Amino acid sequence: MKFRNLTPHEVVVQLSDGTTRAFPSEGVARLDVLPESPFVVDGIPILPAVRYGSPVDLPPAAEGTMLIVSLIVAQALPGRNDLLAPASDLANAIRGPDGMIVAVRALRRG
Repeated sequence: MKFRNLTPHEVVVQLSDGTTRAFPSEGVARLDVLPESPFVVDGIPILPAVRYGSPVDLPPAAEGTMLIVSLIVAQALPGRNDLLAPASDLANAIRGPDGMIVAVRALRRG
């Protein structure tokens, strides 16, 4: 199986035996953000909740290839069985001394 990372940063997966597999970024797949008009409360502009549109820079599914994308992209396309996201929840994220995620223990479907 081939894995392609379409997130903006390298994704590192730590396997159960302690070894790691690193997937460098090959570009970024995103969702289009639909424009919304702000409203004003006491002079403060308030933007409505973000509404997402179509995927951008997401290649079509290809036999034998899994795509690593952001969780929001994976969740937006539940019919795509080739989309995986880093499992960055508390149980699966591995953090460095600065608190930043340096690896995950698993990838997840949206």
